[in-house]
Amino acid sequence: MDFTFPDLPWPKGTKWAKLPSGRMVAEVVVSPELAAKMLELNADNQRRKKLPTIARYAQDMRQGVWRLTHQGIAFNRRGLLHDGQNRLSAVIESGAPVTLTVWVGAGDDKEMAVTDVNAPRTVRDAANVVRMDFDSAAPATLWAAVVADMGASLVVVANSLRLLHAPLTE
Repeated sequence: MDFTFPDLPWPKGTKWAKLPSGRMVAEVVVSPELAAKMLELNADNQRRKKLPTIARYAQDMRQGVWRLTHQGIAFNRRGLLHDGQNRLSAVIESGAPVTLTVWVGAGDDKEMAVTDVNAPRTVRDAANVVRMDFDSAAPATLWAAVVADMGASLVVVANSLRLLHAPLTE
């Protein structure tokens, strides 16, 4: 697969893995400065930034509860930012470096058209993540929904649900 590798100041020691498809992937410590450089490569057909989402992500990053997942940053075959503008904007807003999964050679506009088109996770989904029966968790779930509405991330909501239903120890 032919693609353009983004010319960015990658942190020393970044270890890239080449996948059978030819794509490259690495766990990268993304500083606010690197995030700004990555955003300069934003594709011109990106959707608008989601400011409430950016604020929630930035809060998680500042509080140290942001977690490395398979969802991160993706650059398309032309070396342009394909996915992750809200995460990168949050890194800048938080002022905190975070480790993100970075993909290079991620596809083209057809793939971008189907990226992140599904419904966002709900409080019921958060209850399921912590293996809690949603119906028996109605009071705690209502409380968690209020917390989520106040801007807490899914991580905070899931942890709240988990703690509310943890067995009491003496």
